[in-house]
Amino acid sequence: MITAMRRGATGWLAKILFVLLILSFGAWGIVDYLQPDPDPVVIRVGDTEVRQSWVRTQFSTAVERLRQRLGSTVTQDLALDMGLDQQVIDGIIDQQVMSREAQSLGMATTDSMLRSAIAQDPNFQGVTGSFDRGRYEQTLFRSGVNEGQYLQDLSGRLLRDPLMGAIVAAPPPPKPIVDTQYSFFGETRKVTILSKLHADLPAPSDPGEVALRAFHEKADQAYNLPELRDITTVVLNPEQIAKGFAVPEQQLKDEYENRLSQFRRPEERTVSQIVFQDADAAAKAAARLKAGESWVTVAGESGGVAAELGSVTKGAMIPNELAGPTFGLPEAGYTDPVQTAFGHHVLWVKAIDASETQPFEAVKEGLRQSIALDLAIDELIKRANLTEDTLAAGDSLEAAADAAQVPVQRFSGVSRTGQDATGNRPEGLPTSGQFLGVAFQTVEGETSILTESPDGGYFVLRVDRVIDSAKRPFEQVREQVLPDWIEAQRSGQAETAATKLAETLRAGTAPEEAASAAGFALANPEPLARSQTPAPTTPDLVDALFKAKKGEVLVHNDADRVFVVRVDDLIAPSMAADDEAAQERLEQLRRILDRDRRQEIARAFQQAVRSEYSVDVDKAAIDRVLR
Repeated sequence: MITAMRRGATGWLAKILFVLLILSFGAWGIVDYLQPDPDPVVIRVGDTEVRQSWVRTQFSTAVERLRQRLGSTVTQDLALDMGLDQQVIDGIIDQQVMSREAQSLGMATTDSMLRSAIAQDPNFQGVTGSFDRGRYEQTLFRSGVNEGQYLQDLSGRLLRDPLMGAIVAAPPPPKPIVDTQYSFFGETRKVTILSKLHADLPAPSDPGEVALRAFHEKADQAYNLPELRDITTVVLNPEQIAKGFAVPEQQLKDEYENRLSQFRRPEERTVSQIVFQDADAAAKAAARLKAGESWVTVAGESGGVAAELGSVTKGAMIPNELAGPTFGLPEAGYTDPVQTAFGHHVLWVKAIDASETQPFEAVKEGLRQSIALDLAIDELIKRANLTEDTLAAGDSLEAAADAAQVPVQRFSGVSRTGQDATGNRPEGLPTSGQFLGVAFQTVEGETSILTESPDGGYFVLRVDRVIDSAKRPFEQVREQVLPDWIEAQRSGQAETAATKLAETLRAGTAPEEAASAAGFALANPEPLARSQTPAPTTPDLVDALFKAKKGEVLVHNDADRVFVVRVDDLIAPSMAADDEAAQERLEQLRRILDRDRRQEIARAFQQAVRSEYSVDVDKAAIDRVLR
């Protein structure tokens, strides 16, 4: 038998079967290779990989923290404009670097350490104060984190925290440093302030063309245009290409059926519960409720633990054993006792919000756009390659646009901020800051490389002309020059009047008399601290008066008014041991200095360690999921 099999293995039929087998395995591997990873690696720190889903989760958490500080009006787009995505990326890199550094020093975590940390986390504790598996799962679900991701993050924290604690550990700031800082920041100054608005001085008449032209000519950059560039570009984006795809009605209907779960809002029920450890007590409570007694009365007298579960879907019920009885009630009411690992539950369904499915017609247009966009992705890559090949062959940008079947766009006189000479944004100018960055890095007459944009598209551009920064002609800005000249004259008059007033004060004239004679307003504010700017003071004025000596009179000409200030007294802060308020402020400063010192040490250590590891960030992939 074995001999026959060996003979058969050398025949032509066996060879054909082997070839087919090899091809099938090869095709299987190729398909697997070409299939896009639904959760790709977007950050690599050494051989440690961070996937797209984790970055998205961390960004969402950071946005929520920002909303708690600044209010619910903070949108994801606003957070991105504030650079929150880069902060999250840097934070993830620092975490991975520090975890690897801790491991290189021989530090490790164990399962018992993880279990202990989870059990002690108050977010996972139930009404009895002990670990609640249901609450643990619910908290992870609401955070958008699976258990594997959470355990990996927790393991990293258990490595990093002791390491950083050891690095920043040091004695508290020395007393002389704390006292010096306290004396500096706690000092206040008693001052007399005399002020006059520039606008209160008489306005000079129009001096004529010659004087205004001379003023315009002497102005440094007040009337300058920024550097401008004429740009020709070809922009490839999925939305633009998708417009050319027609999706048959039947395909839309088929896709609607495939995605029906996306368009169906599951039934929700508003639920409260009482949990008993005794089955008889639970049965009695259920009977009393069904007999008509109020929930408040039964919950207060029955000895169980009452809790509001809020509005929940069937799939979100924890523990799972509660889902059937809760959603089995045909209308609002009370369930019979349900036993779980946590005890015996009596549930009250207060309200039912029935399931709702969006009809096909309501979502048809959105489906059309979605399908067309999916089709456009492959076409986008083909056209991008065609554009790149055309340019590589030495052809013009216009020829590349023809090959890719997309229009050429031209923008004249665009500044680095995306505005033209009139201060307006040209219609159709790509909104990505990356586009303008490439435009102002490209040499005049040159064509940039094909660049992937944050929206998943591509662009290539040519700088046709660079217009150097230059002063606008007088004729274009005359209406601006005249009021500027008038303000300059008033400012000069105000400073002259203030200088004379200061001399009067130095000569011993009382502030009230001097202010009245010069037409200045007089103010005697409470002693000022360095951090205070009560009206009509300004930060620059406060900074100047804290540099002055006691008794000194100074003149400060600000943007819209002039000040004459006399420093009457320098008041050192109290540091008396029996002054409780002063001692509390000293302790607060000591904590601030200690915190700042720890942060500086930690930052320096992180930067030093980070330089020892290779870091690779796929920013385009991150932008695709966040933007």
